[in-house]
Amino acid sequence: MTKMTAKTEKPSRLFGDCGKLAIIRRTVLARRRKKKNPIVLIVIIVVVACVAMMIGAVAITKYKPSTERADLNEVFKLYADEEKGIAAAGENEYAIVMQTYIADERAIMQDGEIYVPYALAKEYFDDRIYFDYNEDHFIFTNAVESKQAEPGNTYYSVDGEKTDLGYAIVIKQDSQAYVAIDFISSVTPVTFVVSDNPNHIYVTYDFSDVDTASVKKDTQIRKLGGIKSPIVADVTKGDEVLVVEELDDWTRVMTKDGYLGYLKSNKVTKTETKDLDSQFSEPEYTSNSIGKKVCLAWNNMGGTLEEITKNDKSLNVISPCWLSVSDGNGNVKDSCSSSYIKSAHGKGYQVWAMVDDFNLEDGKESIRETLSHTSARKALVNNLVSIAKQYGLDGINLDFEYINEETADDFMQFMREISIACHENDIIISMDNYPPSEYRAYYDLAEQGKLMDYVVIMAYDHYRGTGNTGANSDTQFISDIIETMSTMVDPEKTVIAVPFYSREWRIIPAAVAEDGNKFYENEEYGRYTLEQTTYMMPNAIKYLANATWQSDINMYYYEYTEDQIIHQYWIENAETIDKKLELISSKDMGGVAFWQLGQETSDVWSVVAKYY
Repeated sequence: MTKMTAKTEKPSRLFGDCGKLAIIRRTVLARRRKKKNPIVLIVIIVVVACVAMMIGAVAITKYKPSTERADLNEVFKLYADEEKGIAAAGENEYAIVMQTYIADERAIMQDGEIYVPYALAKEYFDDRIYFDYNEDHFIFTNAVESKQAEPGNTYYSVDGEKTDLGYAIVIKQDSQAYVAIDFISSVTPVTFVVSDNPNHIYVTYDFSDVDTASVKKDTQIRKLGGIKSPIVADVTKGDEVLVVEELDDWTRVMTKDGYLGYLKSNKVTKTETKDLDSQFSEPEYTSNSIGKKVCLAWNNMGGTLEEITKNDKSLNVISPCWLSVSDGNGNVKDSCSSSYIKSAHGKGYQVWAMVDDFNLEDGKESIRETLSHTSARKALVNNLVSIAKQYGLDGINLDFEYINEETADDFMQFMREISIACHENDIIISMDNYPPSEYRAYYDLAEQGKLMDYVVIMAYDHYRGTGNTGANSDTQFISDIIETMSTMVDPEKTVIAVPFYSREWRIIPAAVAEDGNKFYENEEYGRYTLEQTTYMMPNAIKYLANATWQSDINMYYYEYTEDQIIHQYWIENAETIDKKLELISSKDMGGVAFWQLGQETSDVWSVVAKYY
């Protein structure tokens, strides 16, 4: 047993030695590893730091605002634009900054004076700026005078009296007129700032309801909305800017010297809408008045004054159709009667001679020639005023129905010039107009409201030329006219004209219509053409027996079909006139007019007397 024990102890000692060696080895290795750890940690730290620096650099690059400056020649559109056919700006050309945008057109400097294109000045600065390209004549007309100049002249004239300004008021370049901005700012509310590097002129012309804000801290305006976008200009805390557009994080602004771009929205104060101070005053427009509501009737059917007014109880103005523009030179055909005028005055009527433009042999061409040439236009004004003074007319009533969009600008210049001439001679001036519509917006009723003593609206011929049928004139039509006119012209200056005649429409199916007619088509009638006839009141009354009352428009209506042709009548009588006058009177308009004497029935005048 002892022997066996000895044998069992030997392996134990052997393994013990080996274990000790293993422990020693592990200890040594552990010590070695401990010695290596600082180096590894350093490497790791360095790697992490580098990665962090790279991430930081990327972040800094991404979020750091760019310091790049924008190419201002590009910003101000001074480079060529092949797409728009615009050449690069010359040494004396200036960009035009129009308060909220930069125009494609350019100003030019000549002899130290800045000139802007006439068309731009007229469209944006003041529509009263006028240039006659036929006779190379520049005119600016305000409420009391017309300042006239020719290209290159340093003076303007008013009624022959010259005033020298020391610079050319208007010049021409490449057949286009340019107007001195100094002159423009002297006659209308326009201010401007001229800058170089690059050449540009900043113009303020809209002083009402302008959106503004103040800069909260020194910062930069950028070309686009982003911190990487190039810098257009530097702005300082407290600078006022115009707000062009508000986005979520960026606001598009314009500085007071014409730099357009974007600011961070948190760098500007809340937008404030206000009126800017133009520090400009000009003569006010004044008007003549008859001192009471106008009650006018046109006389185009002849007859003696006594005969055609024998039943009248209310008229205060008679407008005989005596005058016509006769050619393209401003001449006037005159059919005035001194005895008629004397008799009218004796009965207490004012006489406003009507002047038409639709009795010309070549129609619209002659009126265009007259109005678009300053010499002919001046002759027309002088001839009309001379006739009025010669016969002792109280007023002139213009009925120009051949005006179109092409002649609109010249027509308005005529209106300005005749307004001044009539007011200087104590002559009442009025204008007859179609009902307001987008189609004929070029008649500019709002401007007429300033220039004319009375603006007359012919509230009849409602559906004529439309391809549809309906009442010639009704209360709904008149109500719509009054509502629209109230936004453009002082109601006290607005005269509503109503008809003494009725209209019949004939709807003729294509199957029985003659060739060569203008055809229309709808679901109700298929393909058809229209014919119409007007009837004086006495001749229309016979249809009343079978007519029905349309209470929504206050008109009598009669319809029948014969030989496939549908006949439709909307009939005027004293009752329909009553409803119209009741409406017009309730809206406190400037008065009423009637087309025309001799077409009414006698009972109409008792109705008129209820209101006028």
